[in-house]
Amino acid sequence: MNNKKLIYFVVAALIVVNGMFFYRIVSSHPVSHKEQTSKIVAASATIELKNGNKVVKDQIPVTKGETALQQLKSYTSAHHIEIAITGSGNMAYVVSLENVKAGGKSGWMFSVNGKVPNVGAGATPVKPHDTVIWYYSKF
Repeated sequence: MNNKKLIYFVVAALIVVNGMFFYRIVSSHPVSHKEQTSKIVAASATIELKNGNKVVKDQIPVTKGETALQQLKSYTSAHHIEIAITGSGNMAYVVSLENVKAGGKSGWMFSVNGKVPNVGAGATPVKPHDTVIWYYSKF
């Protein structure tokens, strides 16, 4: 019976020593700031959806390299908002948002920090603290 207790004690001691060794290795090699920022959300931006008198305004996380279109897709998916898009990338076009469809001389437009970009939403990067406004407009 004493041999069993001795074996349990040795095994427990080995587990504790290995745990301390592992902890020292992990704590002495912290993740670099560059590695951390590439894995976490950099900051947030403001997204607004405007349709007549209805305005939805919210903060949304921004990850490096994300476009206005990707941000809109993420937001609408997370909030169960209907969206229809034709094309992809810089040729993408929002056909319908919240069941409001684009017509012959009207449709969904967007601006970033008060300016309408000269490229599509799929080619417009969103940076932390940007304000992206999607609005229905007649052209």
